[in-house]
Amino acid sequence: YIQPIKLKCGTALGAPSVTNGVGPGWGTDWLSQFFSNCTLPSCTFDFLPIHWYGNSVSDFRAYVINVHALFPNYPLWITEFQFTDVSSTVTAGYVRGTLQWLDAQPYVARYSMFGPMNSPNMAGIPNGAMVTDDLSQLTEVGKIYAGLA
Repeated sequence: YIQPIKLKCGTALGAPSVTNGVGPGWGTDWLSQFFSNCTLPSCTFDFLPIHWYGNSVSDFRAYVINVHALFPNYPLWITEFQFTDVSSTVTAGYVRGTLQWLDAQPYVARYSMFGPMNSPNMAGIPNGAMVTDDLSQLTEVGKIYAGLA
């Protein structure tokens, strides 16, 4: 249903997005199964959107590298990522290094952190809030993400 729109409008089309969930039927396992069943010539995609949530920079990097290794013909769009279960200060440091690393990866075409929101709206991940609770200014994480710090 989507392929004709892609062709008519000339827009890029992403494959179904997966998370870093592990186990049969989750994450990259599910995506591999999807591609195994998507064999028609009209079943084409231009990029892979992925999501990641966790508390380790090394786990994030390993996930991105692994997805690229499994699907090397597709640029990656990391459409959500967020560090969980760490403080705002730790998150800010992680984000700074992670953005620099992402910018250096030629196969990462785009990326976006989860939710440019204030902490009450962060779905249980307040350490990644990019704006203050009163919505009046950027947090340290927001400043880093915007390239202002």
